[in-house]
Amino acid sequence: MNLAYRVFHNRLWEIEFCKKYSLGIEYRIDHDSLLEEGRKNARFLENLDLPKAFHYPSWGDNIWLSHSIEENRKIAIEKFKGYLEICKLINAKVVVIHDEEPLGGIEPYIRSLREIVRISRRDGIKIAIENARTNPFFLLDLISGVEGVGLTLDLGHANIQLGGDGTLRFMEKAMERIIHLHVHDNHGIYDEHLVPGDGSLNYGEIMQKLKEINFDGMAVLELSWDIDPESGIRKSIEFLGNLL
Repeated sequence: MNLAYRVFHNRLWEIEFCKKYSLGIEYRIDHDSLLEEGRKNARFLENLDLPKAFHYPSWGDNIWLSHSIEENRKIAIEKFKGYLEICKLINAKVVVIHDEEPLGGIEPYIRSLREIVRISRRDGIKIAIENARTNPFFLLDLISGVEGVGLTLDLGHANIQLGGDGTLRFMEKAMERIIHLHVHDNHGIYDEHLVPGDGSLNYGEIMQKLKEINFDGMAVLELSWDIDPESGIRKSIEFLGNLL
């Protein structure tokens, strides 16, 4: 497991903590309207010798892969290609994409996922869909017929969606698809983004399960901006290190 930290395109000063503590970086542009600014700032990561992933925008116009209008779906694919260029620039090996409630239907969503897998494979980049909006078991079933799509298991989201025992059951069922993690904590009610160990997630059992499934991907710390970054990083490293 390679510990990493989430760095938004407008918080580049946090890169210094990643360098100091030898953490990988998940570079994130949160809204599609910020593409050009995010592309420009990505150059600060270009020659950085740390593992990197990229988080696709969560919001924006015509970024939804499940759009029922074919013209809009194709626009989303073209936008994805643009973000793939950022991945290539910073040498990111995984693209994290929030799941979608496929209001346009399952068929266009599956078609889009197959297209972006085919496109990203050319550059050795993996797709990892995150359990942000839908039940993780539904998401797993959804992608089961799409070869090459992996999962980003957001542990904090899973604690709210499934509870602690449900999260462990899901990890057991989805072990072959989980290629990326988002690591934070909460009390199972809302998305607090606490330091691991400060909520109700049983990280002892989670870490044991990760060992059992031989997880060797990136585990990205996603801490609330209300938490001092360096303090949160140090506390997370100490807590998770004691469980390894």
